[in-house]
Amino acid sequence: MKWILLFFCGALSSCTTPISREERLMDAIDREVRLPATARAIDEYARYYSHGAEGQVVAVFLLPLTPRETVTMDREMAAGERRWMAKEADLPWISDGLCDQITVRYEIASERFLSVRCNGS
Repeated sequence: MKWILLFFCGALSSCTTPISREERLMDAIDREVRLPATARAIDEYARYYSHGAEGQVVAVFLLPLTPRETVTMDREMAAGERRWMAKEADLPWISDGLCDQITVRYEIASERFLSVRCNGS
């Protein structure tokens, strides 16, 4: 029986694959963030995350122009997808957009949001 359970967990890999620190941070932000009143639902945004200043995470949520359109960088991201970027300078941005872009700053130690703002506000 023990071998069957080990094989089952190994085949699924979900039993043995640890969730990365970055994955846990993205989950926490996605679960707790309160978007501005003029924003769309979180799953309508392509979401990019990175470490920011000491002990912070910076996230950029970009709204594709249509549900099927993608945000293009080094790979395409559609609404509802998310990705951890190597550094804050790699985060995408747009020069206008009102709530087409939302920037989030999150403090890891206190688990609180420092800011959640639409690009145009």
